[in-house]
Amino acid sequence: MVALQAIPGGMGALLARRQLAGGGGDDGDEDQASYVGELFLMAAGALFFALNVAPTEEVILIAYKATPWHALALIVASVALMHVIVFEAGFAGQEEAEHPLKAFAHFTLPGYAIALGISLFVLFLFGRVEGHSLEGLTQTVIVLGFPAAVGAAAARLLV
Repeated sequence: MVALQAIPGGMGALLARRQLAGGGGDDGDEDQASYVGELFLMAAGALFFALNVAPTEEVILIAYKATPWHALALIVASVALMHVIVFEAGFAGQEEAEHPLKAFAHFTLPGYAIALGISLFVLFLFGRVEGHSLEGLTQTVIVLGFPAAVGAAAARLLV
């Protein structure tokens, strides 16, 4: 477990170095990132947030108390928040969408699918999938998918 928790610590150190390194002039690398590269960055951001939240009991507790309607609302909120963070909110590094629907289908939906996949993987790593029904596991993945989605969206802006 300690080795697993060292991963987000190392990722945080890399992120801090990237953000605090007062380098000038070589900020154009993001414009040259491929589609697969951007999806990889989203996976890294989702992993960073999910590894920090998954070991807590709150994820299981919220999933246990949530109804299917809560889970559906959390899916909608996660997807909407991802899209707003990357394309609409006006944060530094925000991307400009050529067409909002194209950006939604091209980045937001695949990014959320990646966040859910990372969430399931992290839950498996921490042994949180054993003994759950399919409905309980699905709700747990959706609950962990919320911070993972925020991490995926933030990674596209920060890195």
